[in-house]
Amino acid sequence: MTQVVFTYRGPRLTLQLFVAALALCAMSVPSSAQLLRDTHPAEDLGSAIHDRRGESIPMDLMFTDAMGKPAAISNYFDGERPVVLILGYYDCPLLCTLVFQGAYEAFAEVDFSIGEDYRALAVSIDPTNTPADAASKQGGYLAMYGRDAGPEDWAFLVSDARSVERLAQAVGFEYRYMPKSDEYSHGSAIFILTPEGVVSNVIKGVEYPPKHLRLALMEAADGNMGNLLDRIVLFCHIVQPDGQYTLAAFRVMQVSGALTVLVLGVVIGGLFLSGHRKARRLERGATAPTLRSPKTASA
Repeated sequence: MTQVVFTYRGPRLTLQLFVAALALCAMSVPSSAQLLRDTHPAEDLGSAIHDRRGESIPMDLMFTDAMGKPAAISNYFDGERPVVLILGYYDCPLLCTLVFQGAYEAFAEVDFSIGEDYRALAVSIDPTNTPADAASKQGGYLAMYGRDAGPEDWAFLVSDARSVERLAQAVGFEYRYMPKSDEYSHGSAIFILTPEGVVSNVIKGVEYPPKHLRLALMEAADGNMGNLLDRIVLFCHIVQPDGQYTLAAFRVMQVSGALTVLVLGVVIGGLFLSGHRKARRLERGATAPTLRSPKTASA
């Protein structure tokens, strides 16, 4: 990567931050999503994923956790940390396993940590799933994750049909039971919710690139995650219909313009201050009293 060095010796920390942010913006994440495709589109199977961004989930919903204890959905939203919601069922033969695995891989690679920076929440859409089923899934994924995340940080819940239907409708997750195969038809996605339980983003598919997840978590946290560089990089990207992020050229131009104005302002300000100090030194030299020698004084 090319390193940009300024010869101006004034304050450079802000300049370096903006230059680094601009370089990161230029390193765009892939614009195309890798979505799961099969011979039957999700819409044809009654399992589409609808855009519910900006809508809140019902906070009066009750579930059961992996220990068999009642768990209110509101317990997992503390007003500070965003939440990644995964909907599926624990004995799903294929698609749910891909979704859970994709989510785990993204969690493992992103530098934000479950528990410390955000929470993860898995909810079964199958009312026949038991707390034991939830505990089995939870134990395996928490063991693989390996960081200091506890059962309350990445919770696995079960519930009655009505409660999970209300949750699924709120986030736009459509599914239906297929009696012939005793399976559920559903789409594949993870939902990023704000700390207050508002749908912020939906990343579709079964692969969730850590860069996209990181940006989605920052966006859901409304500037309360990451540093200045992270927020500038987030500003340089826009979200696509599949929930993933792509570089926005007009925003990069805005950052470039702001950087140019900042550089000119700092350089001009530095030159002005330097000239002002020089003028003050010359002024002090011109007005200083002339000392006469002793001989001149006695004469």
